[in-house]
Amino acid sequence: MSVSRCTARGTVLAVRALTALLVLAPLTACAGASGRTAPSPTFSYPPLASPPAPPDYTTRIRVADYAGLRLDEAYRKAREQGFRYGSHDATEKDERPRPTGWAVCFQTPAAGAYAQSAPMRSSEADALDFAAVPFGQPCPPADGRPIGYPALPDVVGKTSRQAYTALGAIGIRDIRPSPARPEDDLPDVAEKHEKWRVCQQTPAAGQEIDNPHYQIVRLDLVYPGSSCPPEPGAVAGGDSGSGQDTDVDTDIDVDGPDVHLHRPGICHRKWWC
Repeated sequence: MSVSRCTARGTVLAVRALTALLVLAPLTACAGASGRTAPSPTFSYPPLASPPAPPDYTTRIRVADYAGLRLDEAYRKAREQGFRYGSHDATEKDERPRPTGWAVCFQTPAAGAYAQSAPMRSSEADALDFAAVPFGQPCPPADGRPIGYPALPDVVGKTSRQAYTALGAIGIRDIRPSPARPEDDLPDVAEKHEKWRVCQQTPAAGQEIDNPHYQIVRLDLVYPGSSCPPEPGAVAGGDSGSGQDTDVDTDIDVDGPDVHLHRPGICHRKWWC
């Protein structure tokens, strides 16, 4: 029984070996006849894609006008627009500007020019350079030049409104009016005494003002149609001595039928006389 199994198994192995020999024999013969081995298969691959270009974080935009802004506000707006920024003294003094106490006079690039903005990467953005002066001081005629300080204008004889306009034109903001006559009742609101006239100003006209924003100017005013006293606060003239009121001349410049003159002995025949 075991001998038959061994014989059968050997027969199967012999058949498999003969089959393999019959299959490989023609291939070997062909290779020997041609003198070269069969070519190995080749494979093609698609070319590798080029790496993507880095994103562009920059764009060119028009530069805004920063003149007159406080330096810290100019910094904030420049940062919001995607610019780098810096500052220097606009005068010849070359002091170090303080963001909260200086104001912009000039800028580079100029307002309206185009510059490279990069809100996402500030290192790639253009820089704005601000030339500044201490807040309240006038700007020099050009960057790096001395400041030409304005002279106080002559406002004596002008109306309160005209005086405010002339003083405001050179940067004066702290104007303190007072009545030239103690008995006059000066309204607290400027619009209500805009037609009063200036008798005296302090400081006097022609004085140079190095910092108009902080300069105090005092104006002594009189009621429309009144004359100025000989000296500020003094009362010129007096009662006529008759004990009776005197009518006002018809050519006096008054603002309406209810306007009265605060002058001793003179009234418009109103109930308060």
